[in-house]
Amino acid sequence: MSLEPLANDAACLLQQAGPLSGALVGEAGLRPNSKGGSGWEWFVGLRTEAVLAPLQWSDPLLGQARQLLPLLPALQLIDWSMG
Repeated sequence: MSLEPLANDAACLLQQAGPLSGALVGEAGLRPNSKGGSGWEWFVGLRTEAVLAPLQWSDPLLGQARQLLPLLPALQLIDWSMG
């Protein structure tokens, strides 16, 4: 994401304060049965961590402030197992 610094008529400036944070996390493999039985099960998982954009604004009267703007919540995309 890129954000061009924005200024309004009151001389307040909004700009991006750093890179986005967040990740796509996946896992797959063979593990002991998670449903309480004996044996093993295959599993696959895919999820996103929350994506946040750090913003900073400068106001000549109020000073500087920072905020993390949530762009995408944490989501479970795939949760599969067979065993």
